[in-house]
Amino acid sequence: MQFKGDGGKVLDGTIGLDVDGGEFPYAVKFNYPHRMEPDIDLTCR
Repeated sequence: MQFKGDGGKVLDGTIGLDVDGGEFPYAVKFNYPHRMEPDIDLTCR
């Protein structure tokens, strides 16, 4: 993850995590394509 331009308010990068346990396992990925709000991908595993 990197802060880019605009005084450190713009992000470039991806945060991903796998969650095991609970009702069902799932994976989530937060993609920041040079903006502050992420695109979110949620999948069942």
